Amino acid sequence: MTSTLIDIKPVSSHEAAAMPMVERLAAFVVGTKYEDLSETALYQEKIRILDALGCAIGVLEGAPLKMIRALITELSGEALCTLIGGGRTAPDRAVLYNSALVRYLDFNECQSLANRCGRKNHSGSRSGKTDVRSR
Repeated sequence: MTSTLIDIKPVSSHEAAAMPMVERLAAFVVGTKYEDLSETALYQEKIRILDALGCAIGVLEGAPLKMIRALITELSGEALCTLIGGGRTAPDRAVLYNSALVRYLDFNECQSLANRCGRKNHSGSRSGKTDVRSR
């Protein structure tokens, strides 16, 4: 199995069959380094990040997002993670809010049949994880 996006090291079918899908996915994510990503992968990721931020900024004043923001403010929590639009909160609340911002106006959901649907589903959750990892 080869990819134009990442330099994937093939595993034997015996190794792959012995490992559950979740473990294979986790091993892939943990084992992938920035240097493994091709120029095409980096370019595509930049497009998705900009699209996600555009969607998030576009709905900052939306009523459903204001309700979520009020809820996470009320719940408080240790301010470890950044909220899109400003502020900080606990990781689980940052993931909830940032993901809601990104997904509410999802302009990228189905831009073409070639790209399929929902390619940036986890942009909001990555934001909380990144803040926590950098500490």
